[in-house]
Amino acid sequence: MAEQQPAKSSASDQGGFHLVKPREAFYSQDVTGEDGAGRTWLIKACKVVIPPLCRLLYKLEVRGKENIPPREEGPVVFVGNHVSYMDPVVLWVAAQPRKPRFLARSNLWRIPIFGGLLCRIGAIPVDPESADLKAVKTAAAALKRGEDVGIFAEGTRMRTPDKVYKPHAGFVLIANMGKAKVVPVGITGADRIKPH
Repeated sequence: MAEQQPAKSSASDQGGFHLVKPREAFYSQDVTGEDGAGRTWLIKACKVVIPPLCRLLYKLEVRGKENIPPREEGPVVFVGNHVSYMDPVVLWVAAQPRKPRFLARSNLWRIPIFGGLLCRIGAIPVDPESADLKAVKTAAAALKRGEDVGIFAEGTRMRTPDKVYKPHAGFVLIANMGKAKVVPVGITGADRIKPH
């Protein structure tokens, strides 16, 4: 009778050291929390640099900010339209002091360097070609931890900004699972930022 060999355990099983943190570690970690736990240097730098740059370069104007519930009322799901690659940045700046994590197309993680940046800012990969339950659960878990989530409900950028597209209903499921309020957001003019 052959002896069974013990299963090999990885460094992550033993809480070991990783030279490069696995991507999955970022999905379940609070990267935006106010207490500083789990926040990354990139989030801190973005908070300082991006808002003034957006206001200066793009003449960003935010209306209706008083409709965003106060932090004490719990997390929210920001649901916006998507006409420009700058929409996540615009929405992130407009939502301050809240710092939403965004769902983003999983193929963006294949872009060298950019994929790593997406991990560090807390983006959640979603497969746009399927009902991605893993992404839904990850986003709902972030809400349960008190984090905010940003979703572009059309699922991808729309090239004709004057047309209203039918949104995907996944944001409703995420908000219900995460016990969060939904804040609708309309972004206008971002399509004039080139390239869009």
